[in-house]
Formats: sequence, structure tokens, C-alpha cells
Amino acid sequence: MIRPVRVATTLAGIALLLAFTGCGSEKGAAQPESCPADLAAIEPPDEDGEGVDVAAPSWSPDGSRIAFSTGTSLFLLTVADCSIERVRPAREGLRVDWADWSPDGTSFAFIGSSDTDTEAVFVMRADGSGVRRVAEPASALFPVWSPDGRTIAFVDDRFDKSSGTEDRNVWLVDADGTSLRRVTKGTWHGSVGWSPDGEWLVTDSGSAVVRVRPDGSERTVVVGGDHPSPDWSPDGKTLVMQGLSFAPATGGAPRTVDVVQDGAFEPAWSPDGEWIAFVDGSGAQDLWIAQPDGDGLRQLTQAPDG
Repeated sequence: MIRPVRVATTLAGIALLLAFTGCGSEKGAAQPESCPADLAAIEPPDEDGEGVDVAAPSWSPDGSRIAFSTGTSLFLLTVADCSIERVRPAREGLRVDWADWSPDGTSFAFIGSSDTDTEAVFVMRADGSGVRRVAEPASALFPVWSPDGRTIAFVDDRFDKSSGTEDRNVWLVDADGTSLRRVTKGTWHGSVGWSPDGEWLVTDSGSAVVRVRPDGSERTVVVGGDHPSPDWSPDGKTLVMQGLSFAPATGGAPRTVDVVQDGAFEPAWSPDGEWIAFVDGSGAQDLWIAQPDGDGLRQLTQAPDG
């Protein structure tokens, strides 16, 4: 059963929503007939009956599509009609997770693994060709391109045997696989994102959201408390965090916009700043979009057990 959808109530919200749907019917004005996409049709449940979970939404540079991974596969969803295309890496058996679309739209950075390849940061062209490994950390997470497309930030989750503690920190590597370097120091950092001008990185440390220069300097607390998955708005003024909490990028108390009952995870701004993509937290996760004020909520995928 499709989860309830709250329709935009302002004229501005309706206009933006119609721009996405291109539909004039009563139902189409809120949700195209082809939405939400049936995930079971593109990746059937496994032999144990487990369906797929949507993760890591990443917008195309033109804002027309959203890439998402399922832990093993990469899919591209067209926002206007929820049609879905699968991108298959040219390397046989390579699983794709946590993919991020490059700023020029030509490539993806992603976490790849296979029965013969250890987990690593990979890059491939948008059609799946040209697969190459750029970094092989202990356990890579959340790769994200710099705005100029020259550098990839990611989180490396290690275990320090000498101290018996977790060593989960932000690292950078050039897109050609050179100049691997560590940015943060500490036991735990949840994720990483870039400021639009490429001058800062933002990461959650469990007790605060912090920004830091790419060289590791000028570490500054922006938001106190546990606020996972911060992402910078395209104009550089605002951070969105898990639960659709918003805070000024220069620092300040967060405010939360309630959109779905079971929470909003892994939020990602659209390139024009008008929409935020996220996944919900109910059972098998689905992909949604909403405007920053909570209007225009649309469900874009439907998991088999949703």
C-alpha cells in the first residue's frame, strides 16, 4: 500500500510540483500514474523474500534524475515519471553501493566490492564503462565529489588494534587515484559533504556537526548534538540533516520539518535548492522528495513490503 502523500498547498508549491509531473489530471497533479516505481519489478526479492533498500540518493547535475543504490546495484530514477534505469558496471560481478554523481554528470564515484575485489572507492563513467579503483581503505563509506570534480572525499572506518578503538575518519583522494590523505582525527565521523565553493567539508562526529578545511585546519562546531548526514544547500547558506533538520551553515540551532512518520534519512539537496531527496526508515526503505518547507511531498519508489 502506498504511504500517504501530503500535497503542496501553496500556489508556488503546486507550480513546482506540476513542473516535475507534467500532468494535468487530478491524480497526476499530485503524483504521476507511474509513481511510485515498483522496486520488485526492477530487482525482485531474493530467495529469502528480502526486498531491496534504497540508499544514498544523489541528484544528477541538471536535477532531472536521482541515482540511488541498493547495496549491490545502481539505479537512476527520472523524477518526472519515476521511470528507472539500471547502470551495470563493465567489471563483471562488481557490486555498487553509495554512489555519487560527478558535478559534470559524466561519472559516478562509489563503493565497490565483489567476490574477488575487496571493498574500495571506485569511479566509473555514467554508462558503467571505465571502471577503476581510486582508493582501497580498510572500510570505505560515503564517497562524494568535490564541486570541481577533482577530488573525492570519503569516510574510512578502521579499527586501531593498538588502542582497541574505532578509527573512523574523513579522507580525500584525487579523482585519478593519487594523493590519498587524511583530513580528520578522532574516533568517529559519520559522513562527509562539500560546501558549494569547495572550501569546506562538513561531517557529523556523533556529538556535533563540524566543518573543516580540506587540509584538516579550522575545525569548527556548526551544530551541537547528534545530527547525522549533513548536506550543504547549493547556495551555501543552510545545512540539512537527518530527519529534515535545518541549520544555518555558519552555525545555529536546528529546526525540524516533519514530512514522513518514520523519519527522513540521507537527505540530499537538488542542484537548484528547491527539493530534498531522502529515504524513509520504515521497513524496506523508499525514496521520497519534498521541498525544504515540507510541501510537495512525493513518494518515488515502492518497496515490495511497503
